[in-house]
Amino acid sequence: MSLVTDSAVGTGKRAPSRVKTPALAALLDELAPVGRKKSIKPGDGGVHIISAGAGKKKAAKEAVPPEDKPKKLKKRQDAIDAGSERETPDKELRSKLVILTMHAAAHKRVSPAVQGRKAPPAGVRRAPSVSEGSAAAPCSAPEADRSNPTAAKALGSGGDRVGPSILAGLKIGALMRLPSKKLPAPRTGPWRKIVCPTPQHIEWRPPMEYATVSGNGSGWACFDEEEEELAVVISDEQSDPTFDLVGEEVYNDGLAPDDEEVALLSNFPAHKSKTKSDRDQKWATPPLRFESRFESGNLRKAIRKGETEYTLFMRDDVCSMDQGKEVPHCAQWFYFRVGNMTAHTQFTISIVNFVKPESMYKEGMRPLFYSRVEETRNAKGWYRVGDNIQYFPNNRTFTKGQNKAHYHSLKFTMVFPHEPDEAYMAMCYPYTYTDCQRHMREICNCPERSQFFTRNEFCRTMSGNIVDLLVICDKQSKRKKPAIILSGRVHPGESNASFMMHGMIDYLLGPSHYAIQLRLNYTIYVVPMLNPDGVILGNYRCNLSGHDLNRAYPEPDATLHPEICTIKKLAKELASNDQMALFLDMHGHSSKKGFFLYCCEETVAAFPTNIERRSAFYSMDNTTYKVGKAKATTGRAVMYSAPIGCLNSYTCEASFLGADLPGGTTCVHFNPVMLRGIGAQDVAVCC
Repeated sequence: MSLVTDSAVGTGKRAPSRVKTPALAALLDELAPVGRKKSIKPGDGGVHIISAGAGKKKAAKEAVPPEDKPKKLKKRQDAIDAGSERETPDKELRSKLVILTMHAAAHKRVSPAVQGRKAPPAGVRRAPSVSEGSAAAPCSAPEADRSNPTAAKALGSGGDRVGPSILAGLKIGALMRLPSKKLPAPRTGPWRKIVCPTPQHIEWRPPMEYATVSGNGSGWACFDEEEEELAVVISDEQSDPTFDLVGEEVYNDGLAPDDEEVALLSNFPAHKSKTKSDRDQKWATPPLRFESRFESGNLRKAIRKGETEYTLFMRDDVCSMDQGKEVPHCAQWFYFRVGNMTAHTQFTISIVNFVKPESMYKEGMRPLFYSRVEETRNAKGWYRVGDNIQYFPNNRTFTKGQNKAHYHSLKFTMVFPHEPDEAYMAMCYPYTYTDCQRHMREICNCPERSQFFTRNEFCRTMSGNIVDLLVICDKQSKRKKPAIILSGRVHPGESNASFMMHGMIDYLLGPSHYAIQLRLNYTIYVVPMLNPDGVILGNYRCNLSGHDLNRAYPEPDATLHPEICTIKKLAKELASNDQMALFLDMHGHSSKKGFFLYCCEETVAAFPTNIERRSAFYSMDNTTYKVGKAKATTGRAVMYSAPIGCLNSYTCEASFLGADLPGGTTCVHFNPVMLRGIGAQDVAVCC
């Protein structure tokens, strides 16, 4: 764990862990990562904090006499050194770190604890990553690598300094072996633990589901997602006057800070969920039982307000409020489990802490529902439910700049079809990190497809999860070829992007004529899931450090943004060899229909035009050819600008709702089959 000082920001150098007070030194020492050795020993007139990370040691000197070291800390450290105690951060220490980091300056960030890193699973060949190297300069290369002419190419400054060459590592790496049958367990940081196994859902081809507009108004605010500007608009529509937080608490994930800290972080008032009258209330129906402590789940709290009425709070992105943000990141995503229901009874469910004023629920989008009973009896997977769907502002507010905006509620009614049942509800079809690893194992074990690619460990995330890199090409051809970089799921709540990426990978490894030509004429680098930490935690937009990775491209930090450091380094290496031909980043969109491209000013227009000719779902009206001020730090803009200079740099967006059918009178919901088809037919063919 380290502090990044002002002098380090802008240069890309990570400053030594210079702890300014004995109290903070003790706190950081107690928050040491699990399974990694850490010791404190007297030095020349001070205390040296020595920590082992990524096979290297880093030291920081503090001008505090050794005798001032707390006795309690020394006793605990002796127990750790003796092996009788493990360093496990507890809730109190995590809460202290939250408060410390909230008062830190914008560029003096304390990164969350990083779990110990283990060897990659069988079948994954590890390529050198920018997160390796010396502790003081994570992106610097060892001396052996500096002698390599490929690694010696100038790759820019900041977090992308000269380091071990990714391309050279791919060439000299060992041959890929088939992975083991056991999938790697998803890892989380100290902020949240997964206590339930990852739910598995069956694949099925759902019928066409059409959207019906409820016509519930435009809300209090307008939101242009391309410019990401929130403007408060006074309208005739009033907030919900009946909204309150009184009721019986029936679920609390128990893994978030206390209510007082949540009030501080998320800017909503602390409350007592249970009153005496609520506890003594005798309900005619049993309470619903909620759970979300599994991969990608994000239910924070559930309150029963009536016989069949429930108010739900989704969890804000982990650590997002530690980075000085005024608006919590709980925009749209939800995913949780429900049980103990009463069949054929109408329930009213309200999710009350969404921040986006515009939503596709106003255009007819419906929540997704999954029933284990339907799975067993009818082989039925996810399908749409919900009646009387409303999306409107409530009377809770937050501050955006100098304006005050309202939180928004999603309210709907539904009837559970079976009793008893194990049911799930989600905003979009879930696609977890485990699903991605299962897909990687499937294509690795397929003899027909495995001959066209190699699988590599691109880098490790802050919590130690593997970021996969697939290199797809015709291995018989040894000539230098143009390169294409495809990335997906930088925003964890946009799960539809993973389905598009899934279909694209399957198509590129398939036997079609276009796939053969692509493999023959290009080397395709695919990063299926760029933000595994955020996906595992159930975040909507951020990674484990609380940063939006799609805004970290200009100056990525090797500790806080190792995924962006690595993909940018790969792009610079390819550009320096005059190989960078196309960059495509897959996303989901919450307020527009269809799927479409965000292009750059000098982008060749043939790419979106060819897609429009092939697909009835493509929206040329939503396609743009500009880089707005708010988008200047995105991957699309940075890949387009110098020094990379990739003219064909795009963001592919797919609606959470779906697309208007020809004629514009009917809107159909996208499903996984359609999303995979978008990736396979409408994007891969036009590369």
